[in-house]
Amino acid sequence: MKRCNVSGCSNRVFSHGKCKYHLYKLPSYQKKLNKTSDKRKEYEKVYKRVTRQIDAASIRDTGCIQCFFCPCPVMGVVDHHHVAGKQGISDNGIDLYLDPQGIVPCHPGCHRPEQNGYHSLSLQEIQQQRYFRKLLEKIKSVSIRKYTDWCIKLNINLDEPITDCLSGEY
Repeated sequence: MKRCNVSGCSNRVFSHGKCKYHLYKLPSYQKKLNKTSDKRKEYEKVYKRVTRQIDAASIRDTGCIQCFFCPCPVMGVVDHHHVAGKQGISDNGIDLYLDPQGIVPCHPGCHRPEQNGYHSLSLQEIQQQRYFRKLLEKIKSVSIRKYTDWCIKLNINLDEPITDCLSGEY
């Protein structure tokens, strides 16, 4: 039985005088994988353009980029939250990831889980936040299916108007 010709290796030969382990370490077998596909790169370009348009519209409407979760203007880094999620198609036929109606600007601290933002909250905690009514209305305008899912999870009657949980007003 032939052994691998790499010094110190006693495995059986697989091909070209080398074992499987050392054969696949040859440069001819090592292929570099693309970190991102061309399709994904194009998708990211479109996403960046959409988020820039959202930021520009916010500046045009309010004079600054307004955080969706708190009343403060966003200075510096801007995060973008997808109110109805990133996967699926919105009611107007656009990918939820790229639909400008479903993307809102926000502070990183109001959004990211590592900073105790929106994504670190449970549904019951979100229901107690001051932006809950605005969030549900935004979800409803983007995707009725996602809105229905939220209402079922939170035991909200679909026929009743969306109320503000803190004040009880319509």
